[in-house]
Amino acid sequence: MHQIIEGCCVEASEEQKQKMEDTMLDLVKICHHKQFLCIHDDVDNLIESALDSKLLSINSINSQRLD
Repeated sequence: MHQIIEGCCVEASEEQKQKMEDTMLDLVKICHHKQFLCIHDDVDNLIESALDSKLLSINSINSQRLD
């Protein structure tokens, strides 16, 4: 990250460089959080799908018993 800041802003003050670094770190945190949410959504979808499949099989077994 320091290389990016130094490459982009050779003449920036230390305060400006620190602000840029803080902003980049915030962006990284946001990206990680969004990745986590996507993974969380995928897990929720998998659980929901598994529950739906289980309910279908239970309903199928119950309907066979009624026949």
